[in-house]
Amino acid sequence: MTEYEIWVEGICAAEHAIAKKHMAAGKNPTQVLDTMSKNIIKKLLHPIFTDLRNTKTPYDSEKSKQEYKEMYLDHVKKAPDHIEN
Repeated sequence: MTEYEIWVEGICAAEHAIAKKHMAAGKNPTQVLDTMSKNIIKKLLHPIFTDLRNTKTPYDSEKSKQEYKEMYLDHVKKAPDHIEN
């Protein structure tokens, strides 16, 4: 088992324990399972989203728009009812 798989198993075990506790307390099973699954997904995605937010990628939106226009939009035939602004 990889370190990641061990980490995932730990998260699932902890969330299962919490869900069992809530079910034993008489809470709605559907709601408990829904909450458990959402919590597992949030915890699994958290490091991925953190890495994405911390990644510094140079991106020039104006340059991208211009390249898209040149590559695609300039080659599309205008519809007969197209109105230029």
